[in-house]
Amino acid sequence: MTTAPTFDDLRWACAVHNGEGNHEEALACAEEAWRRFPERRHFSWWLVAYTYVAMGRPADAIAALEAAEAENCLWRIGLLRNDVFDPLRAEPGFAAVLARAEARIAARGYRPRLLVAAPEPPVPGAPVLLGLHGATSSADDFHRHWLPATTMGCAVASAQSTQPATERAFCWDDHDQARRDLAAVLPDLPVHDEVVLAGFSQGAALALELALSGDLVRASGVIGVAPSFPPTTRFPEAARPLHVALLRGSDDPYGIGVPATADALRAAGHTVHVEEVAGVGHDYPADFAERLPDLLVAAGVRAS
Repeated sequence: MTTAPTFDDLRWACAVHNGEGNHEEALACAEEAWRRFPERRHFSWWLVAYTYVAMGRPADAIAALEAAEAENCLWRIGLLRNDVFDPLRAEPGFAAVLARAEARIAARGYRPRLLVAAPEPPVPGAPVLLGLHGATSSADDFHRHWLPATTMGCAVASAQSTQPATERAFCWDDHDQARRDLAAVLPDLPVHDEVVLAGFSQGAALALELALSGDLVRASGVIGVAPSFPPTTRFPEAARPLHVALLRGSDDPYGIGVPATADALRAAGHTVHVEEVAGVGHDYPADFAERLPDLLVAAGVRAS
């Protein structure tokens, strides 16, 4: 019996078909993803609209965006600013959809947030794990996974973006806005001797970028869980050597860029630890709390 494709199967197949110029096949995958997975329409609208653009069908692309708007799925407007939509810039319908989405988001008045948990027992100047959630997530979801670090002598501070990916979840698509959001909450960090940037998925990629640049947050290390490093990612030259710990699942399709990124970091003089967990996809492993002490050590923090 043939197993029905998952959303990620369809997403990646769509990307491959588009990359090879097989747009009819890509459209079939995109439309199936939209139809079969209504809970993922906050992203599958992108697959449908982009494929129509690639096919030279701007009216259909705009209709797909309007359908997503009607389903209350058009929140991740950073994707609309991607250059793949440049052929639609002059279309009145596209400008109208983007303007309505921007107005709806502005009306929500999203503000950056920071959740902070102190170490137990209190430790003066304890290292801070400054955490960045993944795309389509929140500070609350990120925070709960990392709270065990408070029993290891660390404070945990989880930041939330102001960029919506859905009505109630957030992303870091615009890195300039991400920096502004983080700058707004940094004064609320507890007094500390060092900072380790931690992130999940898209947040892991941003954490590494920020740690390497060192201008906004002077971090000594990075922990990335299920890191999403596109193969073409180019990171800034490092301000200082880092300890980098990366934890990925063997079945995670988003981890395709991890080996190349790890090799590039090592070549640049950083200390890099990569751990792969068998049978895990794009998620935290069930025993993440048990793995956290070793990740802290690999990131240069001695858990107490």
